[in-house]
Amino acid sequence: MYRICGVPVRTVVYFRIHPGGQVSDIRLEQASGREFFDRSAQRAVMLSEPMPKLPAYFPGSELGVHFGFNYVQP
Repeated sequence: MYRICGVPVRTVVYFRIHPGGQVSDIRLEQASGREFFDRSAQRAVMLSEPMPKLPAYFPGSELGVHFGFNYVQP
């Protein structure tokens, strides 16, 4: 776990990727306690759309992703 001023900072964002690479259902799954960090993580996911398309052989209709963001103090 990484720290800002001695406090660990990690957030987890959940989202879904659809076959064409569209992103939906973006939500904060685990808050860091730092609102600016949490919103920045969600925004990073929003700005990454479109994601690469899912492979044609992918068995599902969408892929659920749990993505963790950690802050590394310089």
